[in-house]
Amino acid sequence: MKVERGIVTKTRVIDNREKQFDTDALGWNNMPGGENRFPGDDEI
Repeated sequence: MKVERGIVTKTRVIDNREKQFDTDALGWNNMPGGENRFPGDDEI
């Protein structure tokens, strides 16, 4: 979801059921300050 001034402006559904994750990289990416940024955020 993309929210601007409290209003949802865009949504997208991503199916991750079959995707493999690098848990170490995921942990490092979620350190304080980066927990709200994910790959593809700028694409919405």
